[in-house]
Amino acid sequence: MIKRCVPLLLLIALLLTSCVTKANFGSQEYFQALGEDAQIVISAKASALDLSSILDEKISSRVNRIDACFYANDDTVSKVITDFSTLSYYGAIVGSFPKGVTNIALNSVDKFEKAKDTTNKLTYYKDKQSNLQLLCSQKDLILFSSDSVVENYEKS
Repeated sequence: MIKRCVPLLLLIALLLTSCVTKANFGSQEYFQALGEDAQIVISAKASALDLSSILDEKISSRVNRIDACFYANDDTVSKVITDFSTLSYYGAIVGSFPKGVTNIALNSVDKFEKAKDTTNKLTYYKDKQSNLQLLCSQKDLILFSSDSVVENYEKS
């Protein structure tokens, strides 16, 4: 009986350790699903950025990649962009973020207020002092936007 249980236990262990989490955007990386005509897409590995200057080390060590898309609200690319602060943006922070812990952390920070989208039944967080919106709808992915994080979610 023990001889039969060992292969079964090994098979179960193999199946459990080889599970892969698929993102909402299918087999693509998040940055491959970003961007449309007249939009600037930037994708960077976190190791190439000095995130420790703007984030706590415990958080910055969990970030793998930052993907962002910038666009003008008038959808034109015929002019030279001299002031990037006028651009709107959306994107994602990809890393190792448990969904529940991330949402609890965002809920406990006074800088953010909780908001709900009734159509998609999504809970997201809005910065009280700027137009930044954050959404952690699944593990390992935090979506952000300056206009509508719900539209960002729908695009992904």
